[in-house]
Amino acid sequence: MGSGLTGNECQSDSCEGLAICDDGFCQCPPGVLEVAPKFCLQSWNKPTFITYDQYNNLIDTLVIEFEVEPFSHTWKDGDNYYRSVDGRMYNRDPWVIGQLPHFVAILPYPGDPNIPVDTIIIPEIIDKPTRTSTRYYYYPKYSCRKNFVGAFTDRNTIEGNIYIYFCQDNGTDEGILPDSLLPAGLQEEISRTYPVTFKRIL
Repeated sequence: MGSGLTGNECQSDSCEGLAICDDGFCQCPPGVLEVAPKFCLQSWNKPTFITYDQYNNLIDTLVIEFEVEPFSHTWKDGDNYYRSVDGRMYNRDPWVIGQLPHFVAILPYPGDPNIPVDTIIIPEIIDKPTRTSTRYYYYPKYSCRKNFVGAFTDRNTIEGNIYIYFCQDNGTDEGILPDSLLPAGLQEEISRTYPVTFKRIL
């Protein structure tokens, strides 16, 4: 018997996640897009974007689906400077299924002269080892905040970077440490930017 992922041999209902056993192999159900090997798209027919970018402990082939079309938002003077956006987010983990809509992103007020037009912030992104979204990047003995900041370059593309910042020693209660007090390896990690591109698939 195979592992239960798409493309593997199967028996009866041994497939994982959305995959079904068809002709002896785990396959995405009819009409369900396989966005990558062993990765079935969960679709609620909402605006959906995917990135295939992978960085260790940061992100791994992530799908983000918005409850409301990002370009249908309207703004007026006096609105809050940041608008929370609900949706769903998941990676290759076959058991992250059936999510209810929840907070996934922030859209800044487009009239703010200090923020580029069409900016989007994703404060919690999923990396490969975890089944839940997380704000944290982990380094031996240390944890840091991470988020994605980018912009819609057109209706179908989001481009930006993941940033690592606000690091602290998990073995002390000193709080956020200056970069100069962090291990050299971690200083190198946080000095980098990690480019990520999301493409619309629905």
